[in-house]
Amino acid sequence: MTQRKRQHQPSKQTRQRNYKSYLGSPRWKEKRDIIMKKSGGKCRVCGAPATEVHHVNYQRRGKERLTDLTALCRECHQLYHAKLEEKKKREASKPRKNTRKYWRK
Repeated sequence: MTQRKRQHQPSKQTRQRNYKSYLGSPRWKEKRDIIMKKSGGKCRVCGAPATEVHHVNYQRRGKERLTDLTALCRECHQLYHAKLEEKKKREASKPRKNTRKYWRK
């Protein structure tokens, strides 16, 4: 029987530091410029001048596809993340169902 090596998971602080470093990289700036150009410099939500590029999902963060990104104004970007945090809090406060019964045949 072979044992799997445990992969070291970087701390949240390290991941945030790496992400901030990535956002300063030429690779990110190139992707950001492409998204801003595709959007015509307009926020996808309200049409105001876009100032930020938002990750639609974070699964491929650092290796994202252009379809994972969208242009937003600062206000819409902040609103999106505020609503996301609100949703996470609601989900965390819900009582968990006993999942055993769902696995029975």
